[in-house]
Amino acid sequence: MKKKQVITGLTAAALIAGTAVPGAFAAQVTSSGAMTLTVGSPYLMNNGTSSLIDAQGTTPVVESPGYTLLPLRGVVEAMGGTLTWNATTQQIAITLNNETWTLTIGSTLAVNQYGQTKTLSVAPKLTEDGRTLVHIRALELFSGVTCTWNNTTQQVYIAYTVTNEVPDPEEGPEGETLLILTNETGEDIDSVKWSAADSTSYSSNVMQAELLGDDETEYLWLDLDGDASINLKVTYADGGSETYEDVDLTDVGDAFSMAIQDDGDYDEPEDEDVPDMEDGLKVYLYNESGMDDIAEAYLYPSGEDYDDYDDLVDEEHDESTLAEGDYLSFTLDASDDDHLWELYLVYDDEDETEAWVEDISLTGASDEVTIVVTDEDEAYRVLDDNTIELDEDASYDEITARIYNDLSEDYTITTIEVSPADEEDWYTVSSSELEYEDYIEEDFDLYSDGTEWDFYVEVHNEDTDEYEDYYLYGVDFDEASDDYPYLYIEWYDSDEDDLDYSIL
Repeated sequence: MKKKQVITGLTAAALIAGTAVPGAFAAQVTSSGAMTLTVGSPYLMNNGTSSLIDAQGTTPVVESPGYTLLPLRGVVEAMGGTLTWNATTQQIAITLNNETWTLTIGSTLAVNQYGQTKTLSVAPKLTEDGRTLVHIRALELFSGVTCTWNNTTQQVYIAYTVTNEVPDPEEGPEGETLLILTNETGEDIDSVKWSAADSTSYSSNVMQAELLGDDETEYLWLDLDGDASINLKVTYADGGSETYEDVDLTDVGDAFSMAIQDDGDYDEPEDEDVPDMEDGLKVYLYNESGMDDIAEAYLYPSGEDYDDYDDLVDEEHDESTLAEGDYLSFTLDASDDDHLWELYLVYDDEDETEAWVEDISLTGASDEVTIVVTDEDEAYRVLDDNTIELDEDASYDEITARIYNDLSEDYTITTIEVSPADEEDWYTVSSSELEYEDYIEEDFDLYSDGTEWDFYVEVHNEDTDEYEDYYLYGVDFDEASDDYPYLYIEWYDSDEDDLDYSIL
């Protein structure tokens, strides 16, 4: 008998490699050298040149039991890297040498852009003036970086060879409209969503970068489907949001550029040219599950039947199964209008274990994409980078929940995001306005190792026109009386300064 697994909501954009798309690369900038920092000194020596670590005069410190902590931003930027800070999640995303590692204040867990994790010796911390300090070994997360500690001189020596790639977003998917968006708001943007001008139902986040900094430009693909006027909604990294209403696209074609400012102001869209997309997409499918061989594999447009498509193992592989540690490659017709795909796998085990991955987005892919099947000893988790994690001993179930706004008539819920508890693997459930006593429905995957979910909720106070961010941690669907629970988001008490929930 086959074991059935259904995994939803993933996007392949983070695994696109060697493509000319937003986040793809056309040029390299390589820097190398040596850096010295001294405990108690606000200066660093980089390739023989002395400079302040940062304007605040932050210094390296030694904390018990002998850990040396360095000011993060000044050191990373001196090596040619970039750093972005998310005040809401208390996370730092560091990009260096074509790698991105995300650290969380107070946590020893580091996660890279592929969902792989490493444990730090010491958790990052914030100084009283808001500067981030990290243990010296955190820099060695990045290839080409080595750190040496001299206890006699109380100095840290950092040797680095760093290659940072420069984006060249020139190609994108057919059938969509390219928005070349410049951020002039003065703040970092965490997400961009859009809707038709006469609708309050917004898309999911269309940004491919983690953050869009002030005075930076991002290339976004919108499936407008003939909409002549749209609304744009941006969410800032430090909280809050802004809506740009009635953006008129009457005089633009397949691409347009615009700049947005604060207070809802924006420059009128200007028509731009869009280059053609490549005819075929090279796909690499790796089996790194640590489980059994893969007997069958199908990649096909969402909503269609896998039986209508060829078994990739049979057609594209020299062996009868895709062994653990092996891969196959094939060319996918990416010139069609289909940009959402499903992956169906059958394992060569006694139970003929099946696995589905739904809604893999290939939007923007114009050259290569890699999908890796791995096992991180967790049950059927899906990472942001399209890695499929399978555990053959885990059980799986799914429920559909109604989520109600049970606050009061003065409050509208504008955004709901969820993540399996303690995993920081967030995805958007709703980005449309949920009025008082309205509800939405959402499917939740329940695993053998837990049924708890964390919720992020953005609430709009209609009286004050203010937006507030709230979190509900450990929402446990085991509390539900049946497999179709009602989840009510409500105020914790009459002060209306924190949220609570109840499940029926």
